[in-house]
Amino acid sequence: MFYKQINFIMKKRSHEVLFKNVIPSKTNKDVLPDLLEAGDVFKLENGVYGFGGIALELFDYFSNSIKESGFGLGATEYLYPSLISVKSIKKIDYVRRAPEILNFVSHLNFVSHIKNDADIVGSFIERNKDAENKISMEDDVDTDFVISPATCLHEYCKLQNTDLILPEEKIIVGGASKCSRFEPESSEYSLGRLRDFTMREIVCIGTPKEARAFIKEAFLCAKNLLRVWGLDSLIAMGDDPFVIKQSRVESDDFLEFFELKYELKATLPFNESKLAIASLNYYKDFFGKSFNIKVNGKVAHTACFAFGIERCVYAFLSQYGLDKSDWPKSVLSSLKS
Repeated sequence: MFYKQINFIMKKRSHEVLFKNVIPSKTNKDVLPDLLEAGDVFKLENGVYGFGGIALELFDYFSNSIKESGFGLGATEYLYPSLISVKSIKKIDYVRRAPEILNFVSHLNFVSHIKNDADIVGSFIERNKDAENKISMEDDVDTDFVISPATCLHEYCKLQNTDLILPEEKIIVGGASKCSRFEPESSEYSLGRLRDFTMREIVCIGTPKEARAFIKEAFLCAKNLLRVWGLDSLIAMGDDPFVIKQSRVESDDFLEFFELKYELKATLPFNESKLAIASLNYYKDFFGKSFNIKVNGKVAHTACFAFGIERCVYAFLSQYGLDKSDWPKSVLSSLKS
């Protein structure tokens, strides 16, 4: 009952806007057809796209801009793989909690997903509830890897079963990887929801105090990035039920439920919608417990600042179009340097 009440309150507060960056758009048309015609974006399959030309220029710009922001927060940079083991995914209960969005990799590297059917999903969960290192897809197909749904999971795998003796009580890392999620909403008409995408994250592992301080610093960083990028955008409270369920409830940290997730949303003028391009998440001790990560003898707390790079590109071009003369000087100067 408590979680239902909290979830209800957070859903109401998820509409609460904490920051707005109001910028007039230069275009009101969907740029995807023009990008496809110019060859700056090419479609391989539904939800699977490649970038070239100005789309790739912007991709590199946003990725580097976020990387530099990570350095400003004290991050050490890594490049992570796309595959993550089933045993690692099971540590955070992903196979039971949301198996339908995972893309499983079987022998010969076939990529498969579970049909979006309640009975099939239920049967899959029951069949694999006791599995540890492998997942049974069907009678003749097993898999021990999935394509990671989030970049930060690799860092937790890297640090699992460690007690970090840190004078400053925190580690901050930055990194990028290809990620994958199967979602029925993936559409040929939008770059806003891809099956194969690039995630860049800035991750903090430390004490509760350090993780909360990181969220506050990253929030200021988020506002600065939105201004520099010239995006018509906002930052709002999030309502991720995963964050709620995995957070311990104590009488003195009730208010922390309203500081666990923030979303950065950019305007898509052509359909008057908001596209989430990034999120700030405080997972408390969930990943520390799941991967047995400690800081100076105590369970680590973690927080992450995660961006979808392709979404950043799509949102920017949806607001400014393909004519560089309409782009913000702050962006153009970085592209030329």
